[in-house]
Amino acid sequence: VQSVQDEIAIAQLQRILIISDEYEIQENELAFMNQNRSMYLRKVNGNLIIQPGTQIILVDIDDVSFTEEGNLITCTYSRKGKEYERVLVPE
Repeated sequence: VQSVQDEIAIAQLQRILIISDEYEIQENELAFMNQNRSMYLRKVNGNLIIQPGTQIILVDIDDVSFTEEGNLITCTYSRKGKEYERVLVPE
């Protein structure tokens, strides 16, 4: 059940990021511009959320990191000892 929820949430996040730009990885958060607003994707209280506001993307995660290779942005997160990697912004 959790993996299905993750996939739905990641798909929603991908749609937001596709129409965004000016991505910048800062430590364990992803900053980006969406409709001329600065937004942040970060872990707060065990959840991956978009701020401002509090749109929860992933719940009950232990850790998250972002990597950028060229135009490809990847999110790696862990939950209960298992690690998952998802492409957020394709090249």
